[in-house]
Amino acid sequence: MIFSQVLSLALLGSVNAATLGKRFSSGGFATGEKDPNVSSGCTCWANSIKLTDTCAALESYYGITIAQLVSWVSRKSPII
Repeated sequence: MIFSQVLSLALLGSVNAATLGKRFSSGGFATGEKDPNVSSGCTCWANSIKLTDTCAALESYYGITIAQLVSWVSRKSPII
């Protein structure tokens, strides 16, 4: 009984640590498909975002607000 509780806590901690360890790849240019209407002044691209990533993860990692994120993403991109 105690072993299963300890194992559960250890697994939960591992999952939590993996979530906290998420890193996004950024660069000075897009490595994938981009909207042709993107601003010419864009100087930083988050290149490793996947469909399973959340707005909250991006906000936390880059230190931005949801309002900033929405204002920078093309209206054609379904982010929310």
